[in-house]
Amino acid sequence: MRLKKTNPVRLKTLAFLSLLPFAGAAAADTLDFAQAVQRALSQNPGILIAGAQIGQAQAAVRQSEGARLPKLTASINVTRTDDALNAFGLRLSQRNATFNDFGAGEFNPADPNVLNIAPRDLNHPGPVNNFNARLEAQLPLYTGGMIEGYNEQARAYLRAAQQGDTLARQKVIFDVLRAYEGVHTARAYENVARQARLASESYVKTIGNLLRGGVVVKSDLLSAQVHLEDVKVQQTQAENAVQQALDQLHLLLGMPLAEPLDVAGNVEVHPLAGKLADYQADALKSNPGLAALRNQLDAAQAAIKVARAGKYPQAGLPRRNRGQARPGRKRDCLPGSRRLATSRRSTASGHGARTGGQPGRGSPAPRGKTLCQRRDDHHRTIGGAGPVGQDPGRLGGRPL
Repeated sequence: MRLKKTNPVRLKTLAFLSLLPFAGAAAADTLDFAQAVQRALSQNPGILIAGAQIGQAQAAVRQSEGARLPKLTASINVTRTDDALNAFGLRLSQRNATFNDFGAGEFNPADPNVLNIAPRDLNHPGPVNNFNARLEAQLPLYTGGMIEGYNEQARAYLRAAQQGDTLARQKVIFDVLRAYEGVHTARAYENVARQARLASESYVKTIGNLLRGGVVVKSDLLSAQVHLEDVKVQQTQAENAVQQALDQLHLLLGMPLAEPLDVAGNVEVHPLAGKLADYQADALKSNPGLAALRNQLDAAQAAIKVARAGKYPQAGLPRRNRGQARPGRKRDCLPGSRRLATSRRSTASGHGARTGGQPGRGSPAPRGKTLCQRRDDHHRTIGGAGPVGQDPGRLGGRPL
């Protein structure tokens, strides 16, 4: 007899390939029920969503509490235009208009048609830049209960979110328990299907032997073979059920489906001691789902309070400060401002002498103040909140 020489490297390769399925099974992460619950509570998407809702509700509470504090608003508006009307208006608002803006340089008294000349600087001005900064502070004094209503509503939603987080955790634990035990149940069905297939295959062999002995007819063998095929289908379904149960556990744990996973022993659930009515009453009283619904009802009632607060007047303390950039403007007025004030004072004195000493529209300016200073006094308001041009000595038409 001739012996064939074998290659040792080839034998080692075949042995390694034969051990690969067992190595994959050994690499599977085997979890008991406590470990599965811990991983689900830390990775389940539903738990993460509930935690984000709590953070959102906490931010709403801080926002409602901050409504009682002063509000500071800063803004700046920048304008650049060469439109004739807007450019001239901006120069006036900046108090930077000059005679050249009216085309004084093109005015020639010797020209008899000078009044029909269209001033170029007035009709086609150059671009004008305007920077308007505004700083506003508001302090609410009375809102008719609106701020309190918003705060109550935010706190009710926060309690509802916290109860919802508790409910989500309880639901995840129950779903993990059901999926964990579902794997064991599916494997039990798979074991039963495997044993049924072995029994069916043995029954087919027995019927075949009896058929060859002339004890049974061929139809009996055909019926046994059909039953064997049905058992094979049931076994395939049982194997698929095991994989589906593992996939469901993967989803609850927040793990990728391709990651290997296995479960440890069964969970022993002991019956509760006590009466069913007591547990039902406890559930109606402290169930987190019902508590979340009650808190949502409180939030809706707080929203009604906010809506009713809109019927009452609101009072606040505003303070506005506006600044406008005025390029090329000096703080002092025109050089002839003092002469202009003196001229008006002289005219007013003469008019008063002719009318019995009654001051007219050109009343004299107070001594020591220029026209620019009188204009600033005219625009000064009480507390920065009165209308422009209001008499500082009167408020609401009545003397202070």
